[in-house]
Amino acid sequence: SFKENIAYGLVQKPTMEDITAAAVESGAHGFISVLPQGYDTEVGETGGQLSGGQRQRVALARALIRKPCVLILDDATSALDINSQSCVEQLLYKSPERCSRSVLLITQRLSLVKQAHHILFLEGGTITEAGTHQQLMANKGRYCTMVQAPGGSGAPE
Repeated sequence: SFKENIAYGLVQKPTMEDITAAAVESGAHGFISVLPQGYDTEVGETGGQLSGGQRQRVALARALIRKPCVLILDDATSALDINSQSCVEQLLYKSPERCSRSVLLITQRLSLVKQAHHILFLEGGTITEAGTHQQLMANKGRYCTMVQAPGGSGAPE
């Protein structure tokens, strides 16, 4: 079930309130809550009937319920539509919990990092630029070029 999936691996059994809070924060609550059985809906071992974006939001809820001090997101938005991506942006930059954790965000979507406190731009596995979005744009380097490219996502063609 969604409830078991989000709580998976926890030593202490979480409350339903904890599970729901993690799902709300990850953007998964919206699609879970409208199902006839809600959080008790069976999803199977691989979540085959879920979209890629739904699976990512449930996985994010599973990470968030642990209240980590450091949250590592590796292409966490790759399968998300624009609305779901905005939920993740809300989590990263606007949620009250953001002050209690550090987030390492690995992404090809440069639009996600514009508000980050510090950006490390990698090419070929090497850090080639570092700074805030404003600093990197002022440097007119590769980061700036990719942000200004059509689409501005920075994802390689």
